[in-house]
Amino acid sequence: MKKLLSIILAVLIMLTSGAVTAYADGLDGFVVDVFEININSYDGKIILNWDAVDTAEYYEVFINSNVEYFIVRENVNGTSYDWVPDMYITPMDKFVITVYAIDSEGATIAESNVLDVSVYPVNCDYIGIYGDIDEDKMLSVMDATYIQMYLAKRYGFDSYKKEKADVDNDANITIIDAAYIQLFCAGIYAGCDTVGGNFWYGTLEFDVVINSIT
Repeated sequence: MKKLLSIILAVLIMLTSGAVTAYADGLDGFVVDVFEININSYDGKIILNWDAVDTAEYYEVFINSNVEYFIVRENVNGTSYDWVPDMYITPMDKFVITVYAIDSEGATIAESNVLDVSVYPVNCDYIGIYGDIDEDKMLSVMDATYIQMYLAKRYGFDSYKKEKADVDNDANITIIDAAYIQLFCAGIYAGCDTVGGNFWYGTLEFDVVINSIT
């Protein structure tokens, strides 16, 4: 009887050990929070730093936002990342930041705490709305007309108006910019997210407020 009980106990130990091993091996990239992100702002950049994970080959920085063109997903080899949000950012924009440690096989071996932050542009001049050339605080066909007049050399732009007029951000003012404004006024989405968005001009700095850490 004792021998039978010993055999049953040994089998149970083997099964239990096997189940635990299979469970651990079966979770590719089993994740445990092991490091924290530090965040600060300096010289027009938002700087992320974190502790090294011994077996990490590289890290993946994931900055999520409800605004598509603010989303960042980038691999870095070190333990810091300089993030420069573009100048369309507004005080209403919020971001969720996570850093993943990736091993040589591409599996996630650890992840950071999750930061929910708000980013505020500071120390720069608020000019108005992208595409609002006549500065009446709204977009109209007249703004597109001003761009056409500029292209015909019948109207001059100050430096900041040149930036406001370049709504497709190709570093040139063209008839396409006027067309995007006309489409926006007609209620047609034309694949240019900046038209009608907030425009900032000057030296852009950021103030970061941590809303929560999980």
